[in-house]
Amino acid sequence: MNSSTALQDVVKTIRDADKILICAHTQADGDAVGSSIALAYTLKALKKEFILYNETGFPKWLSFMEKPSEVIESIESFPFEPELIIALDCGDPKRLGDAMAEYIKTKKSINIDHHLGNPHYGSVANWVDSGKAATGEMVAELSQALNVSLYKPLAEALYVALSADTGNFTFGNTRISTLEWLVKLAATPIDIPSIRVQMDNNWTLNKLKFWGQLYQEIEIVHEGRFAYVKIPLNYYEKFQVTKEDLEGFVEQLRKIHSVRVAMIIKEDVKNNKQIVKISMRSHGDDDVRTILASLGGGGHKNAAGAHVDGTMDAVITKILPLVESMWEKQ
Repeated sequence: MNSSTALQDVVKTIRDADKILICAHTQADGDAVGSSIALAYTLKALKKEFILYNETGFPKWLSFMEKPSEVIESIESFPFEPELIIALDCGDPKRLGDAMAEYIKTKKSINIDHHLGNPHYGSVANWVDSGKAATGEMVAELSQALNVSLYKPLAEALYVALSADTGNFTFGNTRISTLEWLVKLAATPIDIPSIRVQMDNNWTLNKLKFWGQLYQEIEIVHEGRFAYVKIPLNYYEKFQVTKEDLEGFVEQLRKIHSVRVAMIIKEDVKNNKQIVKISMRSHGDDDVRTILASLGGGGHKNAAGAHVDGTMDAVITKILPLVESMWEKQ
């Protein structure tokens, strides 16, 4: 099914529903948050009843964003029973969180996403387009198709989504269509310089010291082409920071002139079991998604992640030859 037909299926399904739940992946980033809020404002304009849900809530660094309702973090707290679920920016239903991954199986659902490898888990409609720079770009098109005007809080949410997933419109995923949306958003009453200040200038001194420590622990291998940092679980307590304070660090490693692939690898615990979370970034032909897909992860060609059982050192031992093999094939 082509993207245009899928969009029309989504439009029809939304028009036919009255009580709708919006959800996105846990540990939400700017695209997930901006897309969720933008869709909520779109549904509000259509006079739909909606629930804005995220199992881990929205990050503090985006707390400046105006929301049309509270963000609910527990299924037991729903004010009504939704008849339709719209999942945003989530390439795997498990990333919606354990509770929602099960709950979505019991409802009609729409899956709107731009990640490669998405299994099309929506029960009534799947609009998956890896050619889009951000899910926010898709929500912008959806709002337009639903004849909702770009009023201020909707436009602000779309700007955050697009800006966050394109590195402020500098990453390789930025297309002409993305910039055309930027022009449309700039023509609304939103104050882009003010939004940028609130997105960028929100650090704590603890975060600055935390990043300073991580900079000192960067490892560079494969003739300077691969840089990575290991983050032990106890660092969060040691530096009095949260996991959210790692947002954006992996991109810093790519600023090293010789580095083509960057990775942060961090300890975590899930269901009383130690796991390792991996985030990789690259550019051009360096396909990190394929590397992490072999470990059960996914994402985009130049930005991917995975959750793996084991220790950080064991995971790095697996990844190092995979990265080298990728270059050997080029």
